[in-house]
Amino acid sequence: VHLWAFSVLPSLQRRGIGTAMMRAAEALIAAEPRGASAVEVGVEEWNHDAAKLYRRLGYGEEGTERGGNGELILLFRRSIAEIRP
Repeated sequence: VHLWAFSVLPSLQRRGIGTAMMRAAEALIAAEPRGASAVEVGVEEWNHDAAKLYRRLGYGEEGTERGGNGELILLFRRSIAEIRP
């Protein structure tokens, strides 16, 4: 599953909202009986705070890709097996 366009307004950051959104999304994905094998998110290379969040949540960096405007996107991935209780 690729999660796209997750963001928190700058004025509301550092209040646990991003973590709560990711945990809720992970729980929904892990509960899906059709069985995804991993969750993937992309972060623009300049967004160090988002990259730090995904690393803290257990996502590993899996490489890079170019976005539609040529920007460098860092790809992070986490196995569903790590998320399921």
